[in-house]
Amino acid sequence: MLDNNFGRHKIILEIIEQVLTNSTVNFYNKLSFEDINKIDCDYFIVHKNNDEFIFIESLNNCAYKRIFFSGGYNSIKEFPEDNSYYVPYKELFNFLNCLENG
Repeated sequence: MLDNNFGRHKIILEIIEQVLTNSTVNFYNKLSFEDINKIDCDYFIVHKNNDEFIFIESLNNCAYKRIFFSGGYNSIKEFPEDNSYYVPYKELFNFLNCLENG
């Protein structure tokens, strides 16, 4: 997960642990473009206000699902062909649960 707001890390960790029970979670507040290109994961959760957001959003052919979240999003927008999902912060738990459990 990439989020420059440390205050959300604990809250997001609790959400992820409830839904993705067999997952390992790594938190980053900043990543270089080189490190982003080396990411190996199932879900890459990114807050929209991070500087890296535009770079990550522009990546093509990602093997992982990119979940962009923000309190400013009003509805979930899904682009499964691009592995891209835009999720309101308040809907993150429900969205991850649906994504993981159908």
